Amino acid sequence: MSDFGIVIYKAKLQSVVSYFWYKYLGLHRKDTTKNILSGVKDNALGASIAITGFLTMTMIMENSGQTNVLALGIAEVSPPAVYAGLANVIGIIGAFMTSSNTSSNVLFSPLHGSVVDSMEELSLPLVIAGQSTGGAIGNVIAPANIILGTSTTNAQGKEAEVYKQTLVFTLIAGILVSGSSIVLHFIGG
Repeated sequence: MSDFGIVIYKAKLQSVVSYFWYKYLGLHRKDTTKNILSGVKDNALGASIAITGFLTMTMIMENSGQTNVLALGIAEVSPPAVYAGLANVIGIIGAFMTSSNTSSNVLFSPLHGSVVDSMEELSLPLVIAGQSTGGAIGNVIAPANIILGTSTTNAQGKEAEVYKQTLVFTLIAGILVSGSSIVLHFIGG
């Protein structure tokens, strides 16, 4: 079982134990079970299906070698300065896929390490900084985060409106970070 699977298992176990503990203490009302099931159906089910899909996509890409092919292919056709700028874009894509900057970093940082090893002029700290910054930016447009945000604020169905605003921010921030990474590459960052 993966680390993610263990976390989900523990969360489910804690929920079940808590339910029965509170029931034992007499802290449940008549409609508690109905309210819990209604809340799960209305708020958590859709988001859980979406998150499961995105995590599945991430694991397939990682285990099939697609992420390796992507990073090494880009490195093959780009000079070090361009790759330094693209590390941010890869971070954005990773966070978009996984809905997590941390997951994006875990997924792509080893790939950046192998690319940096193949390019003498490329700085690993600069590339990892671009990757992580891109991951933070990419969280803004991650579908699971948009779905969670809209369902938490009772704004289901307004995802397109949220995307209109966040895509502009993502493009501007991504361009600025890529440009900064290229400048830092040339001045020895």
